[in-house]
Amino acid sequence: MAGRGLKIGVAVVGGALLLILLLLLLLPSLIPADRYRALIAAQASEALGRPVSLGAARLTFLPGLGAEATDLSIGEDPAFGREPFLRAKAVQVRVALVPLLTGRVEVTRAIIEAPRLTLLRGPRGLWNVTTLGADRPSTAARPAQPGRPEPPAPAIALPLLPSRLDLTGGALVIRDLERRSTVALRDLEVSLRQGEGPRPTSLRVRATLGEQRAASLSLSGDAGPWPATADLKALPVSLELKARRLSPDHIASLVDLAALGVSAAGAADLDVRLSGTVGAAKVEGSLDFGALALRLGQGFRKGAGEPGRLTLLGSVGTDRLDLARLEVLLKGAEFRGSLSVERFAAPRVEFDLASPALDLNRFLAPPTTRAALLAEAWAAAPRPATAVLPAVTAAGRLRVDRLTYGDLSLRGLSARLGFQGGRLTASELSAGLEGGTIQGGGGVCLGAVPEANVNVTLRGIQTGPVLRALVKPDWSLEGTLGLHLKATGRGDSIEGLLKTAEGGGQVAVENGRLKGYRPAERLEEALGPLLAARGIQLKLDRFEQLTGTYTLGGGVLRTADLLLVQGENQVAASGKYGLVDRSVDFDVVARTARGTIDAKVLGTSDRPRVLPGAGAIQKKLGRELEKRLGPGGAVPLQDLFRQLLKP
Repeated sequence: MAGRGLKIGVAVVGGALLLILLLLLLLPSLIPADRYRALIAAQASEALGRPVSLGAARLTFLPGLGAEATDLSIGEDPAFGREPFLRAKAVQVRVALVPLLTGRVEVTRAIIEAPRLTLLRGPRGLWNVTTLGADRPSTAARPAQPGRPEPPAPAIALPLLPSRLDLTGGALVIRDLERRSTVALRDLEVSLRQGEGPRPTSLRVRATLGEQRAASLSLSGDAGPWPATADLKALPVSLELKARRLSPDHIASLVDLAALGVSAAGAADLDVRLSGTVGAAKVEGSLDFGALALRLGQGFRKGAGEPGRLTLLGSVGTDRLDLARLEVLLKGAEFRGSLSVERFAAPRVEFDLASPALDLNRFLAPPTTRAALLAEAWAAAPRPATAVLPAVTAAGRLRVDRLTYGDLSLRGLSARLGFQGGRLTASELSAGLEGGTIQGGGGVCLGAVPEANVNVTLRGIQTGPVLRALVKPDWSLEGTLGLHLKATGRGDSIEGLLKTAEGGGQVAVENGRLKGYRPAERLEEALGPLLAARGIQLKLDRFEQLTGTYTLGGGVLRTADLLLVQGENQVAASGKYGLVDRSVDFDVVARTARGTIDAKVLGTSDRPRVLPGAGAIQKKLGRELEKRLGPGGAVPLQDLFRQLLKP
């Protein structure tokens, strides 16, 4: 009997359990969840502070108490627009039973299938996600009160996050409304595990960026525990970001490289690690762009496979980045220093960089003709439109122990560089150059037709190497050069700059040797016999000193006091030289202990014409005409006389 009673008891218990199981399986279909769909959506809307809509819904009791719904839509904060904040094909929610018995809803897990999430950044830097669950009107577009600090951004409503959250097959759109830039991620997978009590929340994110030649992104780490003040800046974080195969196409919506004169192809790998709090985190990372091919204008180039790496270490906050260590390796050149950025919306950058050696010949295309090095460099420079230049202000110092460009070598280069409003400047410039020094500064206003200014002083520089490197003339001048130049100009070529140049300066050459300069040779040939008849030998290929002042204007260099000294003999010249057409028009006077001889030099520097005595004749004719025709009346006849003297 006892055995039979036990069997009956087991059967009753088993039947009861089976009945309970059947009830759990059938109950969801017996309870019309759609009847409560509007109520659920209304309560969710109240909790989120956003409109919420659901499609078909049903309750579930296995494997846990919860609900499932299709076609989930969470609306946007009106201050950010009308596009839904979140859309999802389906959502599953599980709740804890015990808290539910006490009237408290605790979501233990949420699974969202095929979500499309839109994150928006407003004009004041406020994100749309920060107003979720807010019980006050949005401040996204509210203007700041004059004289009052802006209120802090509201924190995310953290209690809304479930203990476990999974997003599968999703898409994420990140849009900056002020900059009008958009980044779209696909194949989004998110796994969030919220810690209990003091334990942090773990986060794992994977996504794909781009369609063809897609980049892979991953973000992993921990966040929390949540600060008692609910201030997002105080939230502890430990995150690691990895991006593989990042290409220029992936950032095309953020930066218009072509408009900046930059072309790029290939890919780069990025690694960044953050630890600390959202408001003040330690940051370290690297960018390996060795596989990236770069070209800036027609000059700068880096081939795919050539070394390229950036390493950084510092701290980052909500609106400031401080890099105490910044290292750049590019085609064998190394730069080390520091950099800081504040106000990310309109960044101000400060930097201090140094390099032991920089060979620009490895970066720039080699000269293809006998044209001047400066001319090729200016023609090869990028021409970005001012309107597309980033709203960045930059200032800092650059130091290079040895900089090589063409056949020139600068030693101990130091300069303070700046960039603002499309203008690139260099000040406090100093360097050693060919036995002497160069000091001064200058600037370039970028654009389709750049404007440039320069104010430099050269002292004790050997002229030969400088002329051969910069000008590449078919004549040579050896000696020790002193030069001051202050000028401005504009143009998309050196010729354009010379035509519009305005300014002037002084020049001095000591212990000079001049060879192959045709105007000097023709002048020596014309005056030599006349001087020899007086027992004087004057050679213009060697001199002790050459000095003078000059002005620039309308593409013409003018001087009134050019003086060549050779022992007791002197040759003075006044006139003008065409910087573009190379025309010459000089009055020359040779003074010796035994007399004076003058001449007129006309034509071009390639085909000069020397007329001995023509200068004196022209002056005498001018004086006589002035006497007879009055002031100004002789000008047409003087011009006619000059035309007759030209070859």
